[in-house]
Amino acid sequence: MDSTIPEPRTPDLVIRVGGGRWPSPAEIRAELPEDVRAEFERDFAAALAHAHDTGQLAMLADLLAGWQRHLILRRTGDYERILERAARLHAGEELETVPAAETRRT
Repeated sequence: MDSTIPEPRTPDLVIRVGGGRWPSPAEIRAELPEDVRAEFERDFAAALAHAHDTGQLAMLADLLAGWQRHLILRRTGDYERILERAARLHAGEELETVPAAETRRT
């Protein structure tokens, strides 16, 4: 085999963009409230600079995946409720639960 052609391999990471599950940076930017958008802009700029300086995309991939999940949760309309419940759980408060079988949609 020609030693100048690298062997194909499984990627270490994948940056997914597009469709409902993988909002693009522009979609994230457009849908976030102004105060949260500023945080995204700072994080995104830092990740892009790191990728440019090092040639490594892991920081950018991780950042986008996290903000994509964040935006999807905001789109459900339950984001603030989820944060509030998480804070209560973290504080050790016992919360009412529902068996998983009762939450399944038919």
